[in-house]
Amino acid sequence: MRLSIFVISTVVLVCLIGISALSGNRSTTQDAPLQISNRTQAFSVIKAERGLNEFLITLKNNSAKTITAFSISPSKGYTITEEFVLAETADFGIGSNALFSKTYPTLNSIQPESIEIKALIFDDGTAEGDAREVRQIVDSRLGEQIQMRRAVKELEKFLAKGSRDASEFKRDLDNALNSSDDDTLSILAELRPSRAITKQPLSDDLRAGLSNGRQSVLTRLLEAEAESDGSNDSFLELKKTYERILSRCFK
Repeated sequence: MRLSIFVISTVVLVCLIGISALSGNRSTTQDAPLQISNRTQAFSVIKAERGLNEFLITLKNNSAKTITAFSISPSKGYTITEEFVLAETADFGIGSNALFSKTYPTLNSIQPESIEIKALIFDDGTAEGDAREVRQIVDSRLGEQIQMRRAVKELEKFLAKGSRDASEFKRDLDNALNSSDDDTLSILAELRPSRAITKQPLSDDLRAGLSNGRQSVLTRLLEAEAESDGSNDSFLELKKTYERILSRCFK
């Protein structure tokens, strides 16, 4: 009897030790700090921790300007870009001395040990960090803005007609959003004259921006149709939204 009690007690003790060790390992994994490589001057890292299938980072903008986009990399070949200038809200960036904090999910095969802050763009068009990364952000942004510009043009024509039949408008918009490279290059030359001088072709990042912009415009169009109450007010609001975004772009 005493032997049985001793055996049971031993088993329970071993289990408790194992659970305690497991909990300790889990806590260590969740709260493990991350190493930081920072290519910018404006950002300082307030906090960076690795969790279970996620990581948290808190950044502070130490500059006098607003940061409208930035990119970070939790592992080689994996980059996360935060783009604020295309937001439909009035607040479109991280202001001076402001904090930005976000928890990002990680891929099952990627558990970051370090975070690289690669680049950022200010509201006046200047930038810090890796030049190649800055160019990728700018090109992707340009692609989306070009599609918004096309959408505004088609919305203007539709609203000027005063028609409530949107079928022709949607057909014209779809054609505009799928315009040729020559048309895109023509708009790009107007917005970025330096591109026309150097005769640079459309980059992969700009093409990606065009694709994302096309999908975004079509999605917003469906939402505007759903919100329509028999008038064109929702289309007018969409046009104003795009015009507000475009007014702070192309610096």
